[in-house]
This record gives sequence, structure tokens and C-alpha cells, in this order.
Amino acid sequence: MKKRTDHIDWTDLLFIPAALGLSYLLGLWLRAAIAAAVSFVLVSLVFVVFKPRKGSLKVLVISKLCGAIIVYILGALFNWPP
Repeated sequence: MKKRTDHIDWTDLLFIPAALGLSYLLGLWLRAAIAAAVSFVLVSLVFVVFKPRKGSLKVLVISKLCGAIIVYILGALFNWPP
């Protein structure tokens, strides 16, 4: 019997509003794309504390770095406001 992993956790529900609010606050001092990338990294690192980590630290850092790069590229390309 396989363990089900297709559930939504409470941190998943809070991630988008928290990242959006933090990116708005950071957008007052930083450019929009940088604010979005930094808020993505900060909020995801805060939520890592509340969830058990299933992989190594190296995988965690690489995934956060790749996510921040993608968020920055999308924010810079489409000029999304914070």
C-alpha cells in the first residue's frame, strides 16, 4: 500500500498570501522582481521550519535557489508589480 502524498498542508495555503504580502513590503524598498524573489526565498525558508525535511540540505538549497531564479526571471520579464 502506498502512502498518499497528494494532500494540501496548512503551509501550502498560507504560502501565497504570505509571499505576496512580503513582496509588497519589500517592493517599497527594492525593485519588483528582486522583492518577489527575496520574498519567495524568505517565506519558503520560514515554512521549512514547520515541515519535516525529506531530502538533504543540498537539495533544499538548490531548489530554493532555482525557485528564486525562476521568480526573478518571470518578474523581470513580465514587469509584475509587487
